Amino acid sequence: MLIRRTVCVLLFLLTFSLSFGLQLTEYGLARLGYENGADLFGVYSRAAFYFPEPAVPQDSEVSVRLHYAYTDLAGPKTMVTFLVNGRPVAVRTLPDRTGDISIPLPAAQISAFQGLTIDVLVTLDYSECDHNPLAKESLWFSINPETTFSFSGVPEPPETIAQFFQRAGCVLPLRLVVQEYALATMKSLSQTSLLLGFLSKGLRKEIAFSSSIPEADAPETGSPDTGDTVLFKPGAGLSLTDRSLTVGNDAAELLSSDTLPLLAFRSVENPSIGPESPVSRRITFEELGWSDQAIEVVYTAERTLGFPADLFGGIPQSTLLSLEVSAAHLEEEEAVTLAVFLNDRLVGTVALDSKVFAKTVVLPLPSASFLGYNHLRFEGKKYRGECKSVTLAIQSNSLIRWESVEPLTEARFYDFPYFLYGKTGIVLSSLSEEGAAILSSLMLKKGEGSYRTTSPELFSLDDMTEQATLFRSCDSYLFLVAEGDIGRVFPNIRIQNGLRLIHPTTGAVLFTPEKGVSYALLFTGQYEGKPALLCAVHGDPALLKNISETQWRRLRQAPGNLALLTEGGQVVSFTVGGALSVGDPAIKTDRKMDWARILWILAVVVVAVLFLISSYRKTSSNR
Repeated sequence: MLIRRTVCVLLFLLTFSLSFGLQLTEYGLARLGYENGADLFGVYSRAAFYFPEPAVPQDSEVSVRLHYAYTDLAGPKTMVTFLVNGRPVAVRTLPDRTGDISIPLPAAQISAFQGLTIDVLVTLDYSECDHNPLAKESLWFSINPETTFSFSGVPEPPETIAQFFQRAGCVLPLRLVVQEYALATMKSLSQTSLLLGFLSKGLRKEIAFSSSIPEADAPETGSPDTGDTVLFKPGAGLSLTDRSLTVGNDAAELLSSDTLPLLAFRSVENPSIGPESPVSRRITFEELGWSDQAIEVVYTAERTLGFPADLFGGIPQSTLLSLEVSAAHLEEEEAVTLAVFLNDRLVGTVALDSKVFAKTVVLPLPSASFLGYNHLRFEGKKYRGECKSVTLAIQSNSLIRWESVEPLTEARFYDFPYFLYGKTGIVLSSLSEEGAAILSSLMLKKGEGSYRTTSPELFSLDDMTEQATLFRSCDSYLFLVAEGDIGRVFPNIRIQNGLRLIHPTTGAVLFTPEKGVSYALLFTGQYEGKPALLCAVHGDPALLKNISETQWRRLRQAPGNLALLTEGGQVVSFTVGGALSVGDPAIKTDRKMDWARILWILAVVVVAVLFLISSYRKTSSNR
């Protein structure tokens, strides 16, 4: 009995010690960009989740806890298949229409990879022989926001500058430390934040701004407990020490999406930038991340390809879509069509049958349909034939080509941050800790919406005229100015006495917030014919510095072109132009009836009616 107790105690201590030896990293769907979960449609559907290489420790054990729900039309044999880097590793049936399952994924599948992709393939238990008309949204499968991906193991410190940026902010938090506020340092901060935002696609990074290094990390080395650090200093070069990277002002332009793969070193002492690559006027689907994808068409099925305006550097003109498409498993008298939509506008259709099962078609894409972020949607539909699916394939060598580019004519909040495309000219009215934090936050957002990183240009208010040629060469503009300097940039928006909105022609006061309350003002429009974003703060500058993802989402829902972000997280939206409207996209207000005015109007109407009746009677009696 004593031996048995001793063995149990030893096993408990071993398990207890091992539990503390392993670090568990868990990513929810919000970190992957799916704050509200992911909704899939059709009998066959698919969702892919990408994790950059440094986010997964070596020899890691990976598990997925899937929280799901699916349509009442599907049966208990609905199943889900998990793929790791394209290889199937697990299949589960889901007899319950709502629930959760935990799936361990083999570690052998994730060794020596350039990034981990976990695909979730869903097959609904629904008869292909049901010929009743059915909307594709009726066959749905939802991956709920509570779904998590877990990785065990301790990440190794980065060995190169490239590895540092790829992993920064993924497993451990990252601090950006600025101790000297000069224009050159702000440009380094902008370029670094832009690259970090660009690298966060697929997995959102945890990044914070600071003006000092905690004593635990001094002098220049971070610790596994506090995370990684980027320290901006005057001088040249890049230097990596353990978990801390020092960025010199002269080396900031090395930190771009094009040059990052070349930084396979721990330090760069004499940075130099070569000439920019020639501008290309064509791009293939493969370059946009589209592999040869087959669409299983039962009734209807669709796939979507998204891309930002940053891909073109504006709005493309004379744009053509060269599409290579083919179909398989077509029987006699069977046909399938593929409809192509650009931002929900139909641009063309392709018909295939058993005799013509492959085509290359060229479809014009109207410039008026392009936005800051764009979607090409491919919707397949089958006609006639046997009761089975047809495979429709869109080849990755399909391409988009264009002849020229024009600026985006209308910038709105729903297109943020995508209208800040290409080389962005950044105008700062002051250099401060608060301004640096806001600038870093906005550049992170710009990076998330960019196809590539293009080095921004920074200006003071006076530089706009002193460096007019360089300033006008920018593709888009970002103005971070003091409250009193708004009129120097946008005269139509005159703010007086704490964000009091004045009509540009009549001078009437249109809106006045309460006194002593902080507001952040954001305005989207055009500056010299190019898209621009204006940011200013009244009161506490931390209001814009600490803006949350929920507030960004509310801002993108704002219907106007001018918005006030309140301390409570509300977004009050205006439209500045020929007319002005006030609305809050996040809050619905009840309209109260003005009974006094209504009763007064009714009294006037009654008196008028009685007067008309009296006049009519007098006229009739005189006849």
